[in-house]
Amino acid sequence: MAFASEQPLLHQGDNISNCSTRTWAERWLSSERLAPYLADCEGDIDRALALYEWNVALGQVLMRDISHFEVALRNAYDRVMCEGWHGDAHWLLDDASPARRPVMRRSKRGELDANRINRKAIDAVIGRLPSGATSGSVVSNLTLGFWVHLSDRSREAVIWRTFLYRAWPKGTDRRNLQPRAWTVFFACATGSLMLSACLIHKMEGHRRSLRMKMPLHYCALFVRRLQSGCMGTSRPL
Repeated sequence: MAFASEQPLLHQGDNISNCSTRTWAERWLSSERLAPYLADCEGDIDRALALYEWNVALGQVLMRDISHFEVALRNAYDRVMCEGWHGDAHWLLDDASPARRPVMRRSKRGELDANRINRKAIDAVIGRLPSGATSGSVVSNLTLGFWVHLSDRSREAVIWRTFLYRAWPKGTDRRNLQPRAWTVFFACATGSLMLSACLIHKMEGHRRSLRMKMPLHYCALFVRRLQSGCMGTSRPL
């Protein structure tokens, strides 16, 4: 998105009411935060504020769906991992588990352990929990990024093909699933509603139904409306 912070927010010819609205809007949001909305609305402060509120409302819908998706995903993954893992401890705690043991992969920087970040995330959660906390507490405190990371390409052989594929409808292709899962994660992590070009294209119909011309980069990601075979499937996890 192109920012217009270098352009004056007050222009010759603005009426007193308009200037007053813009002044308190800048105090509320900051001029930098308000600038892209003004740019998209050709400097019209009322439309810019309406666009801001529209964006916030879409964010609320987005976060609700992401929350439902996150809970379903982590519980489904924990269930299939527990059913398939027969180690000495819970799969998140057992150092022999495919989610914890070193999984070495070649990269431009040499060999890297694909599970290094996993172990760090798990151990950080354990460190924050009180003594005697259950494995379920560990599961519920791990972030969405952890669960999405489990189905990365680097773990296809050790986790996806042996465990995680069972959490999805038959025939789900990890290669199609993963980019969409990361799209949800980044939308959550950054608080951004900006989508990839292909997802924006899919949202065009919903944008038209809003009666108000809104820029494509404010279209929300409705998880349940993505194509079947991944997050948008109507079949239970």
